[in-house]
Amino acid sequence: MREHCILARTSNDVNQLNVQMLAMLPGEAHIYRSSDTFYESTDHPDTDDINPPKILYGLNISGLPNHEIHLKVGIPVVLLRNLDPSFRLCNRTCLIIEQLGQNVLQERIITGRNIGQKVLILHIDLALSTEDTPFALKWRQF
Repeated sequence: MREHCILARTSNDVNQLNVQMLAMLPGEAHIYRSSDTFYESTDHPDTDDINPPKILYGLNISGLPNHEIHLKVGIPVVLLRNLDPSFRLCNRTCLIIEQLGQNVLQERIITGRNIGQKVLILHIDLALSTEDTPFALKWRQF
């Protein structure tokens, strides 16, 4: 896996490839759903009347994880964020999932200087607030 990659033009292509790759591995997939909310804001009081699941779970925003991800032990994953630059857990680091927990994933690094090291990945809060959106969003996902 360290010497190969698959290039995809769109996130839809990536999602389709992920489904195909997951089907090739034995075992049952674990489904992880994000916890999505609006940040409370005095600038946008109208968000109190919006039901977040109906809106947020259907969004597919570049740079943010999908609401629902399917994972299996043995599947390769790529970090999309700098989690710990001092340990080289940076954007584009490739890992293999070794154990799946409810709130933590145990993974082994397969690229870079720390090949073979085991790491724990916890849920991460990601925020989105731009001039294009009338509210600030918070995603909590692996």
